[in-house]
Amino acid sequence: MQDNAQPHTARCLNDYLSEVRIFKLEWPARSPDMNPIEHVWDMLKRRTRSNLNPLENFSALKTALVAAWEGIPQRDIKNITHTMPDCMQAVIRVRGGKNRYLR
Repeated sequence: MQDNAQPHTARCLNDYLSEVRIFKLEWPARSPDMNPIEHVWDMLKRRTRSNLNPLENFSALKTALVAAWEGIPQRDIKNITHTMPDCMQAVIRVRGGKNRYLR
């Protein structure tokens, strides 16, 4: 799943993906609410920001992120991915307009 960000459109990348038979799912630009990973990133940010101690270096950040990742219940991840078909249908139904799945 890729949006139209410049790193995703580089010819060398697209040539390589075609060569190894990896087919991309095109994704509209500026539509992060529809991408499940964005919701997971949000969970990780909230969990690491709730840490009372400032993260002083990369090692501390890594430790905090791993702990946050391990603390996300699997059911939360499943809920995000299982709502994708409904989200897509809602977007289609309102022709890309606002709906309950978009922020």
